[in-house]
Amino acid sequence: MAKRYYLCEVETTPDGDTQPVILSYPDKSATIEYSPDETMAFVCVETKNHARFTKDPRIMPLPDFPADGRVNGLSAAAQNALSSALSRFAVQISYSQSDGYREVLDRIGKKFNPNFSIDNFNAS
Repeated sequence: MAKRYYLCEVETTPDGDTQPVILSYPDKSATIEYSPDETMAFVCVETKNHARFTKDPRIMPLPDFPADGRVNGLSAAAQNALSSALSRFAVQISYSQSDGYREVLDRIGKKFNPNFSIDNFNAS
């Protein structure tokens, strides 16, 4: 199974609970960080089929890129996808072309939880 990171909307379940939209899909493992107002989530998903998530407008995939890579190694399309996802969910972070992708992911997570660590954010 492959791991990938997403930003997604949070929905209310029939029971009145809230959950990231991505959890309504079967056959995956996920770890979640909710925004402080619980309207969106940063999610790490492990599954065989990521294509189904990319077609849902409530889910924005972050670039499928090695965490140990540098931002300048992302293609122009991947950099645009990252920028679009952050903009869509109003996640304001700064990063440079020389930053590691791991640091970018960590900064995203810290917007959801100040104690966040990308090193501990794995699908389970």
